[in-house]
Amino acid sequence: MGHIAYVRGSLSIQGVAFVRYRNEDDGLLYDVYRSQKRNMNDDGYIQQPADSSRPVIYEYRLTQEKLRDEIRMTTVTQDVIDLRTGNISASYKTFGYSEFEPSRTPLAAPSGVSCPSDVPKIDEKTGKMLPSLESLAFLRMFKN
Repeated sequence: MGHIAYVRGSLSIQGVAFVRYRNEDDGLLYDVYRSQKRNMNDDGYIQQPADSSRPVIYEYRLTQEKLRDEIRMTTVTQDVIDLRTGNISASYKTFGYSEFEPSRTPLAAPSGVSCPSDVPKIDEKTGKMLPSLESLAFLRMFKN
């Protein structure tokens, strides 16, 4: 279950024709395709009801787990599974921790930190957004 925003990153990988996901709001399957941007507000994606005649080759799984015997530490694992073989084709894991116990801070202030620190960066020369470490990792794994 998810939202269209969760699957768009997968379409940045060359060779991925579409991404199928189950919408968390209505429970239906949709296929998402890249499209030509028509204006500044257009995000460049088209969502259509899933075409069951088009097979899905890879599955994306996002898993978040608290580490055993740790109060504020978690892992987030992103796996790409080849559905033809059942094997994991790519995996990206980040570790996160909360510096403070939110329930003991004013207004339950969050204090999350992750490793690697994958904060968005902008190229100083061009002003364009640089790809995240996560994006680079998956792009390298699926490079032809």
